[in-house]
Amino acid sequence: MPLLKLTEKKYLILLFLFACTLSFGLNFAREKYAFHKPFLFWGEDVYRNLINDEHWYAWPARALLEGHGLHTIDINFYRLPEEMLARPDLSFKHKESSYYYFNLVPPLYPIFLAACFFLFKINTISYLIPQIIIASLSSVLIYYLAKEIFSKNIAVLSSLIVACYPDLIFWTNKIRTETLFIFFIILSFLLIIKGVNSSKRSLIYFGSIIYGLGCLTRVTLVPFIPFIFIWVFYVYKENQIKKPLVSAIMLGIICLTLLPWAVRNYVLFDKFSPLSDEASSSLVYERNITTLNTKKSIFAVAVSVIKYNSKEFFYLSGKRFIAFWSPVTPIMKPFAKVYKSITWLLLFPIAFYGMYLSVRKSEKSGLLLIFIIYYSLMHGFSLLDEGLVYRYPIQPYISIFAAYAFFYLLDSRRKPNEQ
Repeated sequence: MPLLKLTEKKYLILLFLFACTLSFGLNFAREKYAFHKPFLFWGEDVYRNLINDEHWYAWPARALLEGHGLHTIDINFYRLPEEMLARPDLSFKHKESSYYYFNLVPPLYPIFLAACFFLFKINTISYLIPQIIIASLSSVLIYYLAKEIFSKNIAVLSSLIVACYPDLIFWTNKIRTETLFIFFIILSFLLIIKGVNSSKRSLIYFGSIIYGLGCLTRVTLVPFIPFIFIWVFYVYKENQIKKPLVSAIMLGIICLTLLPWAVRNYVLFDKFSPLSDEASSSLVYERNITTLNTKKSIFAVAVSVIKYNSKEFFYLSGKRFIAFWSPVTPIMKPFAKVYKSITWLLLFPIAFYGMYLSVRKSEKSGLLLIFIIYYSLMHGFSLLDEGLVYRYPIQPYISIFAAYAFFYLLDSRRKPNEQ
């Protein structure tokens, strides 16, 4: 029985408009009435009100607009610039005056932000509206992804959940990568899964380009490349002889997408690497080693950390893993604890059941399951922010599995009544 009588096109248009309106309205209400802060900032006030990691995206965007080059930063934004330059976990190379090339974060989001500021001037609206549009498009993509893997009913419900998900809504008002990053992941997974299911190699290859762009938005996607390669190799069934070739071309396209950034890092920092310094956050015991200033690969250093600090490493990893799947953490504000607890109770328990069911019933969902497991383990083994922002990228897939379990239970109740 269809969940909605609307045509697919009408539903998706309404979904997009609903998601945009809800996101703008809730962000306005939260800033104005929950936090009692101005909703909009203009010009220099945007920079005066940056918090935490926002500095590492907003200042490079400004430097690019002012003609100081790609991925440079004015170190005077920091209270003690000399102290920052001396940090062994950060890579800098002087360009001119107080501007330095750096490699703490990947380049794509600062470029996106610079484009927003160039087109709409420096103000909150210039990035809020594009990010609301991107987040709303993500809910549309979730519809297509859930439909490709499961069914139309599950697609409708999961897309509505994503459109209404408070974490994903409120983050559109931040100068942070997650909104763009989540969009790239969903789109790449949709194209690759659809390409595998339909044996259309062009979709797989286009999805690989999008996946590469995701890697240039957040470095956490890079270690997942072998898993997506293995999944495509295992599931692709058009031609057993061509299977290795398709997987290899997909891998090559991703690598080619990352190549310019790796070359840039080689030229500036003498290390051929697509990784950024944030990858060194995984080295919880060797913070003085970054991706670009160690002779060993970051993976080799991580192995040595585990080998020589195994007990403490696994103890801390276990704590982070539990926190990753927890509803809230102690540092969260009361307002956040309320809405995060409610969404967790509504979605996560039933999503766990949906993941269990999908292991037995759907090979198509395998890539999403592997990604969820990978992402939770990776942040358990490396770094987890206590605001649980690092969990946001898997929450659209949690929504899909929650919808899957809901309809499974609903159908299970209907069948005995029909007999």
